[in-house]
Amino acid sequence: MSQLNLQPLKELDLNEKQIEAILISLTPLLQDLVNQEFDRVLTDEEQDMIESKTDNKPLESLVAYTELYEHKTGESIQKFSDTKLNELISMAANVYVKQKEYIEKMKGLSPGNLDKFKELIENDDFESADQLLGTT
Repeated sequence: MSQLNLQPLKELDLNEKQIEAILISLTPLLQDLVNQEFDRVLTDEEQDMIESKTDNKPLESLVAYTELYEHKTGESIQKFSDTKLNELISMAANVYVKQKEYIEKMKGLSPGNLDKFKELIENDDFESADQLLGTT
């Protein structure tokens, strides 16, 4: 079984509550990835069969999905989930570092450039906003 790697978050000197909050915020993303993986591996007919046999009972459905996934792939969905969660943790740590860097760079912007930066972000022009920060 895979292991959860919290090291990227621990290296940021986050406390347990902060790490827990990040993990909770990643849960919907992880669930989406697991659902996409089930959709990728299991046919619509197989999924319909599971739903009808389990009367849409969530726990029973999950067990059936998990068993069929493992039968078809030879891998557990837990291993897939752990791998994806570790990737999400690493990405979250990188975003956290970038966010801190951006805040520091924003502090150095002149009031005019700060207004321009805000306008670029509001217009979803992140590339230009990043360039503006890079020139300060």
